[in-house]
Amino acid sequence: MTLPSLFLAHRSPHLPSSHTPARASTESLGAGYAGVRAILVISEVGMNWAGDSIRVCAFCAFAFVPARFSGSYPMIEGSQYWSLLTYAFLHADWMHLLFNSLWLLVFGTPVARYLGTGGFLILGAIAAVCGALASLLLYGTQEVIIVGASGVVSGLLAAAIPLMMAKRTPEGRVPLAVVEMQGRSPR
Repeated sequence: MTLPSLFLAHRSPHLPSSHTPARASTESLGAGYAGVRAILVISEVGMNWAGDSIRVCAFCAFAFVPARFSGSYPMIEGSQYWSLLTYAFLHADWMHLLFNSLWLLVFGTPVARYLGTGGFLILGAIAAVCGALASLLLYGTQEVIIVGASGVVSGLLAAAIPLMMAKRTPEGRVPLAVVEMQGRSPR
C-alpha cells in the first residue's frame, strides 16, 4: 500500500462513520480535487509543450510577485490582484507539482469529505490568497517570483488537523470553526 492509500484507509476513532471512506481512492474525493489536479497538470503540460517563452509569459502574467505592489515593477495592469490566486496553479517543475499534488491529496481528503466540493474549493482559494499575502508581508516589495500550491496545502493542513484529531462533541459533531461560523453541520 502506498502512503496516500494508507492515509485514506485510516479511520480515526474521533470521526463519525460517515467520514470513513468506503475504499481508498481519489474517486471518493469528488470533483474538487480532481478538477484542481487536472488544472495543475494541464497547465504544466501546456507550458512544457509550448516551451520556455510561454512559461516566462505565464509567470509574468500569473505568478505572484510582491514587487508589483510597489508600483514601479513592470506588469500587466491588474496582475497584482489576480495573481493573489493564480500563482497557485503554476509550478516551477514536475517535482514541485508532484509533491504539491501529494500533499493536496493527503490534507485535502478529510477537508473535501467534510466540506464538500464547494467548501473545499472556497477554502483552497482563501488559503491561496492568504499564502500570497503572507509572502507579501515576508518579502515586502522585493522582486521574487512566487508559484505553487503550498499556500493552499498549508490552509488545508490547518483545516485537516482538527478534523483528524478533534474529539466529537456530545451531539456527534466534529467542531471546525469555519463550518460552525457558516451554521453547517457535518454530513
